[in-house]
Amino acid sequence: MLSSPIDEIKERLDIAEVLQEYIQLRKSGANFKALCPFHNEKTPSFMVSPEKQIWHCFGCSEGGDIFGFVMKIEGVEFPEALRILAKKAGVELRREDPTLQNKKTRLLDICKLTAAYYHKVLLESPKAEFVREYLKSRQIDSDTTEQFKLGYSPDSWDLLFEFLKKKGYSEEEIFLAGLTVKKEKGTGYYDRFRNRLMFPINDIHGNAVGFGGRTLKKDEQGAKYINSPETLVYNKSHILYGLDQAKSSIRKEDAVIVVEGYTDCISAHQAGIRNVVASSGTALTEGHLKLIKRYTSNIIVAFDRDVAGAEAAKRGIEVALTQEMNIRVLELLSGKDPDEAIKENKDDFLKAVKEAKPYLQYYFDDTFKNFNLSRVEDKKRAAAVLLPIIAKIANGIEQSHWLKELAKKIDVSEEILRERIKKTVKSRRTPVKEVAEENLIKPIDRFIKVGEELLSLLLCYPEQISFAVKELVPECFGEERQRFLYKNLVIYYTKKEQFNISDFQKKLQSKNNNESAAYLDVIHLLGEESFSDLTEISVRQYLKERINLLKRNLISLQLKEIEQRIKALEQQKTSQNQEEFDTLSQKFNQLTNQLRQLG
Repeated sequence: MLSSPIDEIKERLDIAEVLQEYIQLRKSGANFKALCPFHNEKTPSFMVSPEKQIWHCFGCSEGGDIFGFVMKIEGVEFPEALRILAKKAGVELRREDPTLQNKKTRLLDICKLTAAYYHKVLLESPKAEFVREYLKSRQIDSDTTEQFKLGYSPDSWDLLFEFLKKKGYSEEEIFLAGLTVKKEKGTGYYDRFRNRLMFPINDIHGNAVGFGGRTLKKDEQGAKYINSPETLVYNKSHILYGLDQAKSSIRKEDAVIVVEGYTDCISAHQAGIRNVVASSGTALTEGHLKLIKRYTSNIIVAFDRDVAGAEAAKRGIEVALTQEMNIRVLELLSGKDPDEAIKENKDDFLKAVKEAKPYLQYYFDDTFKNFNLSRVEDKKRAAAVLLPIIAKIANGIEQSHWLKELAKKIDVSEEILRERIKKTVKSRRTPVKEVAEENLIKPIDRFIKVGEELLSLLLCYPEQISFAVKELVPECFGEERQRFLYKNLVIYYTKKEQFNISDFQKKLQSKNNNESAAYLDVIHLLGEESFSDLTEISVRQYLKERINLLKRNLISLQLKEIEQRIKALEQQKTSQNQEEFDTLSQKFNQLTNQLRQLG
């Protein structure tokens, strides 16, 4: 019988399947490998073990279980990670569990309850009849209304506020969820959304985190659309409307269509075009692109043809240039937004998707239609517009292609443009101090890596342990956890005269050393990936090399210590320390000879 929801979640979920929602894994023997999402790297060093249900990056040394991964990549505390994974696993969490009662969890509960409240009002209230009629006029059917949990906020100052208070939530919590506004005069709050068609905004896991509200009456005062403010659970730069519904189709189609508005997205899904998300009227941000990149590197931007839509497309694309994503721009006929285009002729819309222009072609066409290339000034202006954009292209081959295209178009030497691009890059280069901390990793000591490799060889080829015992003392390892693991490995093997990794791990756990047992899994994972197919001769050769390196490192460290002490004694120059000086000198010579013998 499973003792806790945590154990039950781990039992039900496969770590590789969960991580696949965030990063692209590829099979590597019995394990999986990927580019690490927590630091920049070009060679995959991120490993996932379905058998051990762990992940570890051998580049930045981050690692852990399924909960640790979700906490780090989502930027949440344990209660939120527990909630996310419980939903995936179909595990019901008891509300009275104290680990769940934190501020973010309370806000998520409020948003969930509010979405259900608005949806019920839309479906059942006589006062929402005009909203139901509006949805019919927009050809949004009942199934789609249910799928996206569309709702209606009553024409009242405090109906939602009073409803949530009766459910046990405080005035402050309701305010922090973005659902009320503080009164300008006096004290108290009133409902933020009143008399509006409501669009619940979900995170990637399907949790309501915010809302968009559209007024339906022409004489209504205020903005046509209002959205939730930023809260602890809603960050518009990291939320794409409809992504929770679209992510499977995006992965299947290996492409995402990005539209602007809620109804654009909803109409596409209703028409069976399900790899569609909405940016909710804002330009694509780096946070949006990181979400998209979990599922595809192919983006089709389908913004409106008005000036604001074109500018939003450009801003989003410029952010995407540095991510080496394949971006195309879908141009709709003047006056048509995706919602109208799909309803008018779905096949024509799909044809436009297939014919979407590569993003640089879109830039070129949009730029040159405004310039007369027979004039030198216009050539300079065109280059001034396009060169900074070309400079942002991360892929060198692609950048070179568009430089040549620009050179031909304005009849200028490609070398001149390359010099200009170098100046452009140099002028905008970020100072070292401003580099994002999350992109920096501390270099891992070379000899710590050597120690890990040596231990992983012994775990994969335990018949070599007896050889290592004769050649290597625990002090040669550069980390305490490595020394501890090696000592216990030697003790275990000496007693048993054989090695069983599962039994050895149980021995570590019986000593209440779960940290070492977890580190054992990581080391074994490294061995499976790096050394599982070596010949017997190669194993012994690799082992000797690493033992030799660790011995040399230990001796070098000892020599440095002796050298520092000798220098200190030389400065003192007293007869009392002559004996210590001679002893240290003798030891120094002995160690130097040992180092020379090791080669």
